[in-house]
Amino acid sequence: MTRLLAVLGLLCGAAQAGTGAEGITFSHLDWDLVCDNTRTCRAAGYNAADGSGPPASLLLTRAAGPDQPVRAEFRTERLDDMPDKLDSAPLTMTIAGRPAGTLVARRDRPAGELSRAQVEALLPALLAPLPEGVGVLALSGPGGTWRVSGAGATAVLLKMDDVQGRIGTPGALVRKGSKAEAAVPPALPAPVVAARPLPASFALPAARLSALAAVLRKAPAGQDCEGLDPAAPLELTARQPSAGKMLVTALCHAGSRERVYALWIVNAVPPYAPALVADDITDFSADKVRSLHAMHECASAEERSWTGRAFVLTRAHTSGQCAGRLFPYGAWQLPTFVTDVRLPGSRP
Repeated sequence: MTRLLAVLGLLCGAAQAGTGAEGITFSHLDWDLVCDNTRTCRAAGYNAADGSGPPASLLLTRAAGPDQPVRAEFRTERLDDMPDKLDSAPLTMTIAGRPAGTLVARRDRPAGELSRAQVEALLPALLAPLPEGVGVLALSGPGGTWRVSGAGATAVLLKMDDVQGRIGTPGALVRKGSKAEAAVPPALPAPVVAARPLPASFALPAARLSALAAVLRKAPAGQDCEGLDPAAPLELTARQPSAGKMLVTALCHAGSRERVYALWIVNAVPPYAPALVADDITDFSADKVRSLHAMHECASAEERSWTGRAFVLTRAHTSGQCAGRLFPYGAWQLPTFVTDVRLPGSRP
């Protein structure tokens, strides 16, 4: 679990800036920016980190390319104080202290999308100085008032403009100019992945199972897997995608809330020569495996799809800032890497 704790430490530390093949991240004060590999960017603002108000978050999403609009969504935690007879309720909105209509939130999913008019009022307010204690956006309703801080918004939105090549154009959020909107770079295409269903699992004969487990105990990540413990029943699953290869999964950690597995590709017969795919898998589906790293208010995840020969990364996301935000596993899923996954028979 050392790798898991290291990942969560990075998330909760909210690094000031980062970049890599999977996207770009940037944080300043109470705001985050995460842009994926297509240059779609998502900026998230939160309640002030000093704990002076209940958890609240605002998400701005903008695709790359000329003339792209900004979408805005708001969410808070469950509205437990809503009257029992109500499943949803209108929240009264203010932007920079001025009335801005309402937003309807549900008890079980207290989130909603701002109207076009509300977004147009919000964007300039994000760049203006605010009196102390006034949220750039606030909603009031059953249970209290939720405020989103504007601290850090200007820096994050400027970074979004920079990543998407909008600085100096009419569509820039911060530094507008007269450069033609057509000069804004187009979105990058998401990589296309031709996925295949995972083969069905099957039971290995006892002798072969023991021999394979002995090899995996010496393999990368195998030393700490509970399912390979020779003093306990083996928890090992095999799938055979071809005559020459097997996919082998072993339980590595059984916690109170999740089970974590390691996955190797091995030769179907000795020498097995295991090649580790991942040692942090938490979910399996028809064609992919998922690794969720979650603890308290922090979360990140990766998905890997099976192509018939290998597992390839097809999606990754983070929750953004988490320390002091009080959203279980984060307020949003902010993709850093996306692909166009196509299964047999699916249409482009």
